[in-house]
Amino acid sequence: MENNHNQLGCLIQTLRKIDSSFEKNGISTHALALKNNDSEIVVTGNFEGLINLGLKILEVASSCSDGEHVHFDEHSLFDECDKGLIISYKSAEWD
Repeated sequence: MENNHNQLGCLIQTLRKIDSSFEKNGISTHALALKNNDSEIVVTGNFEGLINLGLKILEVASSCSDGEHVHFDEHSLFDECDKGLIISYKSAEWD
C-alpha cells in the first residue's frame, strides 16, 4: 500500500506542475461547468479544467484522512455551477 501512496504522490506532483502551466497572459485557461439536469449531474470542461478537477480529487484521495474534502462550486473551481459538489474521503470498513 505504501508504494501506491508514493506513486500517487509522484503523480500529484507531476499534475501540479502541468496544472500550473495552464495560463495565458497571466489568466487561468481552466474551464469547468457543473449542470444539474433532472436525472443527472453533468460536469463539462476543457482539457485544463478536467485535469485540474482530477488533480483535486486525487489530492483528497491521497490524504487518507476521513473528512478531508474539497468543495466544487462557482467560488472555488467551476465557472458555472447549478449546485455545489463536495468530494469527501471516508475510509471503507476494510481499510
